[in-house]
Amino acid sequence: MSYEAIVYGYVNIENGMRYVGYHKTTEEYDGYTFSSENYVLRHAWSHGLMRKTVIYRGSVEDCMTLEHYILSKNNAVSDASWYNQSNGGGAKMYHFSHLPETAISLANSWLAGKDLQEKKVFLADKALNKKIRTQIESGYYEIHNENTEEVYHFPKNQVRFTQIDHDHVEEIRERMVSNPAKARLSVMPVIVVIDKNKNKLIVDGNHTITAAYLANWTDVPVIYINSSEFNDSQANYNDFGLRMNHNDRVKKTNSKEDCKKSILDLLDLSKENIKGHRFKTLCIDSLEEYWTEKKIVSNLAVLIKAADEREIMTKYNFKKWNKDQISKEIKRLTRGEYFGYSAVSINAGASFNAGIGGILHALYNDKNSDGVIVVHFNSVQEYLKRSSHTKECEETLKHANIPHNIVVHYLPCFIDTRTNELKSAA
Repeated sequence: MSYEAIVYGYVNIENGMRYVGYHKTTEEYDGYTFSSENYVLRHAWSHGLMRKTVIYRGSVEDCMTLEHYILSKNNAVSDASWYNQSNGGGAKMYHFSHLPETAISLANSWLAGKDLQEKKVFLADKALNKKIRTQIESGYYEIHNENTEEVYHFPKNQVRFTQIDHDHVEEIRERMVSNPAKARLSVMPVIVVIDKNKNKLIVDGNHTITAAYLANWTDVPVIYINSSEFNDSQANYNDFGLRMNHNDRVKKTNSKEDCKKSILDLLDLSKENIKGHRFKTLCIDSLEEYWTEKKIVSNLAVLIKAADEREIMTKYNFKKWNKDQISKEIKRLTRGEYFGYSAVSINAGASFNAGIGGILHALYNDKNSDGVIVVHFNSVQEYLKRSSHTKECEETLKHANIPHNIVVHYLPCFIDTRTNELKSAA
């Protein structure tokens, strides 16, 4: 659809205050916000509270007249529930009776609080997400210093399969602790989307906020963006997260497992057949910016073949345990479920003989007869092989003929995407 201008409206999701304007443009995502210098309005917008709707697209004359129609109908200049400081106007306006019926209908629907957004689609608007990223990097959005602990507990949109890579977090945390002033010059703001129900969602910066929390920073830079700027689209949130990871900043780039998760996210949104040619084409078109076609097709083939892996990755994010977390978990276990036991930890990908040797050494040093081998997983593939690992554990313990009580405890490695609870997959 070609047009010369737009009429746009903002509604404050906290108090319902409105603002309407017209803007001469042939591209509604051109980075324009509004012309008003009203501080209260700009303050609310910078906190993600102003929900934007493009009410009408048409000629300059149509849009200028429609803006004046909406504002004068409500006498916005004299109404405390409007931010506008005039009722609009201009030389190119014509009489309201000549406004297109569609324009009047859309304006009245918006004033009545109806959602004018087009039907949601599962495809991301890549041009829009690229524009938002460019605006972030150019300083278009105001950066706020917010309480770290409060932001840390905001829900997080996960485009990675491994929810938090603790080694990567530790790298960031170390910079934050060793030289906070320098770290603040390079740390990217956490990007938080606020929807029409005032719910907050982190769409970029999960590792940053985790590191800041662990580094005991009292505040962290945050940019708030209203969900209307993303067209309230989950597909846009996902693509934006991938886009922000896929750059030359100090970030952990998108991995093979992240590719699989993106394929499954697309499958869920599109409701396509994973084995169909149309879905394969959809994956390539949607994800080729972040992975090569060869990698996308290869990961899709793995997911088609491995139904168990597909089921797990659809429901869960993966949790890796770092040394510090394992140490704390062992202390918890040996003070509770395995009270008084000697304990060692091993990775499920390692030979179980290492665990046997380690626990025997611990039992000897502790002069103990009860021991627990705590096993953690580094990948979903290791988890899927746990039955063979368990069998190896049992056989090794049996053949070793050890006169001790030794048990094996597997650490849970999945985070439920619906409840954010840590658990073992069924």
